[in-house]
Amino acid sequence: MPHFISKDMFIYDNDIAHDDFIIKEMLVNKRFNNLFLIPIIHEEEMFFIRCVKRANDFLYKVDKITRPSNLLFIKKVLQFIASHLNVITHNLNQTQNKHTRGMQLGYLVNLERLSTLTPDYIEIGFGSGRHILDLAKKNPQKLILGFEIHTPSVRQVINAIELYHLENLFICDFDARLGIQALSKKSVETIFLHFPVPWNKAKHRRVFHREFLENSFRILKDTGHINLRSDDYEYVLDSMKEAMSADFTHFEILKNRDIDIVSKYEARWSNMKKDIYEMRIFQHDFRQQNHDSLEGVFSLPSLERKVDSINTRNQEIQNLDSKNMHPKPCPDLVENLESTTNCHVERSETSSIESTRDCTQDSKMESKKDFSPFSKAQNDKFPDSNTTQHNKILESLCNKKWIQVSIFISIGDIYSTQSSASENISIANLTFGSFYMPFNTYLILDSNHKLHYLKKPLSIRSHLQAHKFLCKILQETMESASITLDSKQDSNKLESTKKDSIKTAN
Repeated sequence: MPHFISKDMFIYDNDIAHDDFIIKEMLVNKRFNNLFLIPIIHEEEMFFIRCVKRANDFLYKVDKITRPSNLLFIKKVLQFIASHLNVITHNLNQTQNKHTRGMQLGYLVNLERLSTLTPDYIEIGFGSGRHILDLAKKNPQKLILGFEIHTPSVRQVINAIELYHLENLFICDFDARLGIQALSKKSVETIFLHFPVPWNKAKHRRVFHREFLENSFRILKDTGHINLRSDDYEYVLDSMKEAMSADFTHFEILKNRDIDIVSKYEARWSNMKKDIYEMRIFQHDFRQQNHDSLEGVFSLPSLERKVDSINTRNQEIQNLDSKNMHPKPCPDLVENLESTTNCHVERSETSSIESTRDCTQDSKMESKKDFSPFSKAQNDKFPDSNTTQHNKILESLCNKKWIQVSIFISIGDIYSTQSSASENISIANLTFGSFYMPFNTYLILDSNHKLHYLKKPLSIRSHLQAHKFLCKILQETMESASITLDSKQDSNKLESTKKDSIKTAN
């Protein structure tokens, strides 16, 4: 990945506009003052350049969560920053730009566009692209979608799409476990999963999982199937057990079957005389599963402290038990206020979160497509100031975890600008969703005192559930902060009244 190391730090006072991007004010980690984020605005999208202050130098690289797909553009931004510094070493030399048309024509699709595609074939982890390119060449009337998170492999296949003029092949550089949930149901003929990483020592990282089966058969046609090929016997055996545990599948196993196109890895294993196993998984129960449409807007609650009348506020305070000055958490809300490293699992029978074994767990939601961070009514509620109070609320949630039966939320470090309070911006790393398929983004508290996601969640059930869970956490934190602040104000008012009474008596 592009990066460089310099002897000095990139320091600038104002926003810098260069060519087609803008460098915004630097963000500083609140907990570790040697970590920085440099916001870059390009085509109305934001990503970050990370700066790490080390013992004798500074390391600059792109942030993984917000990383753009265009590697050449990343190098361009880093080269500009490096041009102002005393560089020790780098890998920013631009290679000859022979193939860029594939990117320009939109063969690399983002998550928002992904939901509009109805592919006939899907390949997960296409690697060098031999199989998926051959599939596209032989089936020009079929729409084919490939998932791959290895950036060099993505660029290689995008270049091949341009060279061979394959207008029926599209690529997504996103986690396929999440991506397939954004697709329409009953539209896919075959899902190819060829030689996935076995992860035998970290099986939770595998693609093939019960939830993967459920989400795959949601989008597969009744006659469709999953085609798995692997040389790893343990992986295949575990996959068989997973498929047998599901009451809606049956499968067949083939061994050392010759196929037309042999991938790089398959050729290597064949030369080593290793057995190649092929597993075809079908759905034998065609009953209509519950995929009810859900409607949801990913709007976060206002961080505004509620404004009540003094009498009402005093009445509320009087009604509070001395041992319960803070609102009680809802039954499915789990917080650890004592430690930032430990967390507790809430398994309340009244929890509204559905079991992960429910096939509707992550069905696609036919939402209103309104992913704006706030509704207009919520935006209007925000005060024009009191940024310090908002930052304190956000800071109180950082480096904590909340866990429910099937979803979790983890908020990491907070980064803030060092400008005046009225223009301060803060962001916090957010990971949430299901344990099997976590989603990474940032929470941003912007200069207009509005809280929103940097990268929007998907319109799937686990993300909506996690979003609602996060809103509960934010709401209770704000209510707790409001009560605490009100108590202090009443205490100060009482103290002031006493002083006035003493002065009058004297």
